[in-house]
Amino acid sequence: MLRDEWLQAATSTYRVRSFRIRDLSVRQLGNAAITNFLDEQVAVSGGQDLTGNFFIVDAWEKAGTAWKLAARYSAGPGAVPVHPSKSNVKR
Repeated sequence: MLRDEWLQAATSTYRVRSFRIRDLSVRQLGNAAITNFLDEQVAVSGGQDLTGNFFIVDAWEKAGTAWKLAARYSAGPGAVPVHPSKSNVKR
């Protein structure tokens, strides 16, 4: 899935009824920061139920005075991690 296709799907078919972020941790490393947290959500995307608990890791990059998301990893309970080089997401 291309980035533009992912963004279109995420902003048009992804419906979140509720979410809660907990156990947030932030580690700043110069002009970069790594965050991780648990996300509990009730959501549907394209008719598929995406309700559950997810572990999220974000990599942030400082650009001037603003922080911009550079990368995200997300896994649900029991998910098997996929190495980024084997992912079907194209940049």
